[in-house]
Amino acid sequence: MSDEVTGSGGFQSQRRLPYTDKRIDELTQDDIKVRVAGAVIEKSGDVLIIDDGTGQVKIMTESPGEFDINNIIRVFGRVIPVEGGIEISGEILQDMSDVNMDLYKKAHDIEKALGV
Repeated sequence: MSDEVTGSGGFQSQRRLPYTDKRIDELTQDDIKVRVAGAVIEKSGDVLIIDDGTGQVKIMTESPGEFDINNIIRVFGRVIPVEGGIEISGEILQDMSDVNMDLYKKAHDIEKALGV
């Protein structure tokens, strides 16, 4: 989903939807582009499973990179509805090992409360 935007000189382009910051327990089949952060708890080929303390989600990716079990990562991706839940097609995987996850979660909660 995107919006058509007319720029200077009549040039038309497509505006892309932003990734919405979510906790895993907040993900729904109606979500389109999301970003979630959590610990890698399972890795097999091009599949990662991450856990953020509220739930777990399977991440399908072409390149799981150098991430290992217990690494903290943030995933930017598209929600894929599947029977019995959802998966995420990971487009960008970011190392979050140096981030204080307690502060990260508090910031998420504050942004949600403020409607940011």
